[in-house]
Amino acid sequence: MTGKFRFVFCLLAGLLVNVAQAEPVRPLPGDGELNLGPHVAILEDPDGTLTVQQVSGSFADRFVPAKTQNPSFGFTRSTYWLRFTLDMSAVVGQRWYLVQRHPIIDHLTLYAPLDNGLFA
Repeated sequence: MTGKFRFVFCLLAGLLVNVAQAEPVRPLPGDGELNLGPHVAILEDPDGTLTVQQVSGSFADRFVPAKTQNPSFGFTRSTYWLRFTLDMSAVVGQRWYLVQRHPIIDHLTLYAPLDNGLFA
């Protein structure tokens, strides 16, 4: 991954919303597409060494709200963790896809919280 950046997409939907996180995303029936950009909080991990347990625990207060509709990080060796909350109660039973449209992202990992406190 030399010369390119690593990007970790972190979905922590079951965590409590704090001041550093935007309002939950609430898709409605008939919504064809939603931009998650305005709803994410971001944590830069310059060394790429943090774990999902760390960013959901001791580093959770270091997330900052996105400042733009479409956050962009340029070319960097940093790992970026993004956190957002989904409220899918209005679209139960509908299938939704997470689409990443930035062609130069080297790596994308999605973490979803489980009821036992672990992540899938």
